[in-house]
Amino acid sequence: MIIGHGVDLVRVERIAGLHRRFGSRFLQRIYTGEERDYCLKQPIPAESLASRYAAKEAVYKILHRELEFLCWQEIEVVTDRTGAPDLRLNRGARRAAEKLGITCWQISLSHERKFALASIIAEGRRR
Repeated sequence: MIIGHGVDLVRVERIAGLHRRFGSRFLQRIYTGEERDYCLKQPIPAESLASRYAAKEAVYKILHRELEFLCWQEIEVVTDRTGAPDLRLNRGARRAAEKLGITCWQISLSHERKFALASIIAEGRRR
């Protein structure tokens, strides 16, 4: 059963600008070490950073009713063994997903020069 669907669109230049302006402070506040390592190794890091930022926003749109506050690093986009994106939730984000009965996530990320998009579907059993 689909419990929620979150979509977010981000301008790549917005994320690139935040990275230029605040440097590692921005990256450390928003992204986990694994996310930073992955994105910064990509040919155009800003596109990967932006798609992960969009994914975090999209997940937040699903979980917001159960979250007391959002800690960006509690929502982590990881790469599975096939190279596909997947989600790893920690602490408050994981508890919020459990309260909502979410057991499975479908994640799709896309980016193209100016924009990055994330579409997230949460599946499970309503509680």
